[in-house]
Amino acid sequence: MLAAAGPAGWRISLVLTLPFALAAAALCARFVPRAGRPLRSAPGIDPVGLALLSVTALGLLVPFVLPGSVAGRASWGAAAVVGATTLVWWERRYSRSGRTPVLSPELLRAPGFALGCLVATFTFGSALGFSAVLMIYLQEGAGLTPLQAGLATTPGALASVVAAHLSWRLVRRFGRAGVTAAVGAKIPVAVALLLAVLLLPDRFVVASLVVGQVLTGVTGGLSISTNQALTLDQAPTGQHGVAAGMLQVSQRLSATVCIAAMTGAFVGAAASPAGHDAALAGAVVVTALLAVAATVCSVLDDVLARRRRARAGSPAAEAALQPA
Repeated sequence: MLAAAGPAGWRISLVLTLPFALAAAALCARFVPRAGRPLRSAPGIDPVGLALLSVTALGLLVPFVLPGSVAGRASWGAAAVVGATTLVWWERRYSRSGRTPVLSPELLRAPGFALGCLVATFTFGSALGFSAVLMIYLQEGAGLTPLQAGLATTPGALASVVAAHLSWRLVRRFGRAGVTAAVGAKIPVAVALLLAVLLLPDRFVVASLVVGQVLTGVTGGLSISTNQALTLDQAPTGQHGVAAGMLQVSQRLSATVCIAAMTGAFVGAAASPAGHDAALAGAVVVTALLAVAATVCSVLDDVLARRRRARAGSPAAEAALQPA
């Protein structure tokens, strides 16, 4: 059906989200309870901040999908830098006036929130970016049908659901250290997957990818929602709504950039003499590097949190600093 629609066929697939959005809006209006009494003062909207954030996002995303010269991409990159710089200046000024900015400077100064947000950004982007590359590889490199490719990734999705159900036990037992371990586990999984892609015969690569997706699903299920909860818990009092918005924006931007960059690099490398296996290996390397970055941020957050508890001088803090 999409192929028969011509060049605009893939764009039509975006409309498929519309019925779900309308259904969610209707269910929300029906079942989400309204506040018992009106708020004394509404936070208002920051139109300038929203505009600057949009310019920054476009400047980051367009170069990955824009055909043409390097100068054109560089101009969009420059727009992103100017937009981000102006956004930081404006949000500080807007916050000093007593109003609620889009990106709260107070949140950015909270180490627990800022580092947790970076963990979410790296993990979310790498997961969706590699998933997009994997679906292309399974169909164009391994020769699977779309249905077969979907079935090959289903065990990983199911593993993620099961792990997410158990993730809160990990957090209750180990706190941020448990999330760090789950995020860090993605590194050896990526290394093992890289070796499998480079060294195993082609007939075993798909099986290794399925196993790798299961292991990645476990690590993601254990870390994604728990990291989000721990990150929002570090937001200053009264800033949790804005914090949730900032966390979602950072994850969506990271996902969009990673999907565009990783799939573009994969398609370009696959068209070279190196072929699909080398292109997939490159995507695995990027995934491993993002996992390293996420792990470093999570470790740093854990260390800073332990120091804050130690300065507080509580017995629980002193116990937390003792080696297991």
